[in-house]
Amino acid sequence: MFRSRFTVLVCSALLVAIFAALARGGEPDSRHWAYRVPVRAPLPAVREREWCRSAVDTLILSRLESEKLRPSPAADKSALLRRVTFGLIGLPPTIDEVDAFVADAAPDAYERVVDRLLASPRYGERMAQHWLDLARYADTHGYHADTHRDMWRWRDWVINAFNQNMPFDQFTIEQLAGDLLPNASLDQKIATGFHRNHMIIFENGTIPEEYRTEYVADRTITTATVWLGQTLQCARCHDHKHDPFTSRDFYRLFAFFNNVPEAGLDGEKGNAAPFISAPTRLQQAALERVQRELTDAERELASLVTRDAPGQAEWEKQLRAGSGKLAELPRDTLLHLAFDENGGDRVA
Repeated sequence: MFRSRFTVLVCSALLVAIFAALARGGEPDSRHWAYRVPVRAPLPAVREREWCRSAVDTLILSRLESEKLRPSPAADKSALLRRVTFGLIGLPPTIDEVDAFVADAAPDAYERVVDRLLASPRYGERMAQHWLDLARYADTHGYHADTHRDMWRWRDWVINAFNQNMPFDQFTIEQLAGDLLPNASLDQKIATGFHRNHMIIFENGTIPEEYRTEYVADRTITTATVWLGQTLQCARCHDHKHDPFTSRDFYRLFAFFNNVPEAGLDGEKGNAAPFISAPTRLQQAALERVQRELTDAERELASLVTRDAPGQAEWEKQLRAGSGKLAELPRDTLLHLAFDENGGDRVA
């Protein structure tokens, strides 16, 4: 996790700093499409307006009419259900679900199907697939022997974020700087696992600083690709030839990630440092139960010591007076090892 003590706004500042480079890009129309302010375009005129149910339909129909083509017939209900179910949860509908939808003649039948699918935990898993690709998620380290790494706690955070319909700005902040939020929760710290998915090497002969630098560059490039839609890696070696980014811009962002306390050579045995303990809710509940039991046991022990303190002192007095002789020890003594006496190979 990132240990730098910047303010939580640092993630926003990072993006703003890169956007500021666009001021050198000339007129707005000459800028990269990713930085233009979205403007709703007027819808084209079409002949069969009654066919259109949305703005997207209007755009599609306009192109079809320009090509002198007719729209395909509407899909039947079973095909429609299959498409939306695959699209939202990545699984086919069950036979019972198909039968129920086909038999449902209510005008809002489709909307209720969509609501049901959005409420399914499978929805988050389906949506997370694309984000895991962007984050270069893997269960191994990628280099050399490609040993195992555990990143499923972060993967589950992403799934839960989609299922909770987390706003994208919060989704962004927590993954870039969740540990810097005031009183950051364990989940917010886990969210920063986004940038722990890069490849890690432990091959003998590797120059650690070389690969540590590669890890920082990976985070820099991934941030630009995911949140800016830009190939910022070109500016790692020279000013960008097609976009308004300089090498200085690249290394300003690089400097932020360069604060991560990470070794260049790591990952031979499990996750690479730095790492945190990240118990699940069930594991946390078990830990808290064990801690309560331990606290109770320590309290009981303390009370026994206090209650038996006079007897303990007398027992120690008798033990010292007996010079280690077994006959003079209290009857409940089970073992006496007199290390300061020469007893040969015998112990009392």
